[in-house]
Amino acid sequence: MTEEPEKRETVPPLQSRLEDPVDAVRLGALAEIFLAGSASLPDTKLLAKCLDDPSHDVRGMAVQTLALGGVNAVEPLAESLSDRQPTPVRIASAMALGKLGPDAAPAVDRLRRCLDSHDDALRWQACFALAKIGAEAIPALIDTLASPATRTASAAANALE
Repeated sequence: MTEEPEKRETVPPLQSRLEDPVDAVRLGALAEIFLAGSASLPDTKLLAKCLDDPSHDVRGMAVQTLALGGVNAVEPLAESLSDRQPTPVRIASAMALGKLGPDAAPAVDRLRRCLDSHDDALRWQACFALAKIGAEAIPALIDTLASPATRTASAAANALE
């Protein structure tokens, strides 16, 4: 009896999986990167493209994966604070920026805009991130104290505290 050679499925390259029309394939590729950790993180621009994905789940996983990029991920994470993103993605982005502390200073203006949100969790996470950024956020927070929206001025005061 002769044995058939083992058939091996080849895994498509990462970029093609991140562009696959099937949501689960894109999500799986991001999860694979996330589980491998920051040492194997591909180009941030490749991951940042996933922030415009039609699937909110893929966008959320892209934020989690980008967060592994540290200071290199500040710009795409700041862009994902845009109100065109679903609130959970914006919250996750603010959380990731907060973990970076002062390195997230380039995101101050976008985080400050999140203080205007009607969503309590987003305001809280933006407030926390601004507080973690520290001195670089103080001028924007002081300006925000004059906001006519009580919730916005209150969030700025909390961040300054």
